[in-house]
Amino acid sequence: MRAPIVLFVALIATRVVWAQTLMGGLTPGGTGHLFPSDAAALELRELQSSLPCVVRSPEPELGFDFIFHVRYTADVRLRDLAGDGNLLTAVFRITPDGAPERAVYFQQKWSVPPITEDAGGDVLLEGAFSVGEGDYSVDWIMREQQERLCSAHWKISARIPTKAGKTPAGLPPGSVTTTGDWNPEPLPSGGAAAQQLDVTVLLNIGPTALSRWTITAEERLALLSILRSIVRDPRIGHVSITAFSLDRQQVIFEQENIRQTHFADLERSIDSLSLGTIDVNQLSAKDGEARFLVRLAAGHTQRRDSAALIFVGARKPEEAGMTRDLLRELGEASVPVFYLTYSPALELNPWRDLIGSAVKHWRGREFSISKPLDLVSAWSKIMTQLGSARPFPGQEK
Repeated sequence: MRAPIVLFVALIATRVVWAQTLMGGLTPGGTGHLFPSDAAALELRELQSSLPCVVRSPEPELGFDFIFHVRYTADVRLRDLAGDGNLLTAVFRITPDGAPERAVYFQQKWSVPPITEDAGGDVLLEGAFSVGEGDYSVDWIMREQQERLCSAHWKISARIPTKAGKTPAGLPPGSVTTTGDWNPEPLPSGGAAAQQLDVTVLLNIGPTALSRWTITAEERLALLSILRSIVRDPRIGHVSITAFSLDRQQVIFEQENIRQTHFADLERSIDSLSLGTIDVNQLSAKDGEARFLVRLAAGHTQRRDSAALIFVGARKPEEAGMTRDLLRELGEASVPVFYLTYSPALELNPWRDLIGSAVKHWRGREFSISKPLDLVSAWSKIMTQLGSARPFPGQEK
């Protein structure tokens, strides 16, 4: 088995990428098994290099969930891992500045396959965690089974740009969690429940590029984070959600009039969606995607229990657009209609898609979202328009 692994390393032009999910819950001397030797190495904050590695961490990125995501990479030469197999364990601590008692410990492991001593190239180990706004210190060590160590120490500054004004906080300042573990709770409204708006959200799960059938991790995170932001707004009461695939012409998830979205169920539904396969009948149906959208959306625009219909989806131009006959079938909308369309590279994809054509027919508003602050601006305009009919908490005169 050793020879194929070496051949694989040579073919990929000197670099392998290993990624593993973080595991939390480590506590000094507790049930999380933070060994005394690891705790001592973290406390010393001295650089260790018996296992040579280079650790890099770019600036924290503000996500659409308004949480700062911190990524890091550790670069190790393959020949330094030569042997019949190994196990790499990274243990690190993130400490909010001025609050050492709130330090959070994480552990991450990578299984190393057999590697020959003459192996060329290196391996890139990846990790990530999430923080709220604030300043932090990171103390990081990695050891292998022979107790050789590599260590790194760096600072993190997570700040929302001043020009953004007041934005919703995904995590409280000074908070640390593993990426993906945070489940949003509705923010306190500060006002009577009667002042909250009930809305309907139609979430289109699909890629932004015509050349791809599958949705990327970035697209998935962006769409779900936009949805989380809607659910968490204190001015929003009940939310009805229908997740669908326009490509597959299929509804995959529905929840009616709820206050707490079951994101785990929604994510499982997305995982079960086979975006790479298309039914033969769908290929033969003329204007199939447009007709599916008409059937799905027409009823929702007539709902009397919602203050607005909000589409969320990745912009994907369609070769066959809405015909005049199909637009007539859409009818008129009895509620305001909005479209939050995610497009990471708007200049490469400026054309209106099927959903955008329907929203234009209903005289709705479309907002292009390419970065988190675009969402802040768009959502502010949406809530201002909806607020013209009734005051929200803090807006009463």
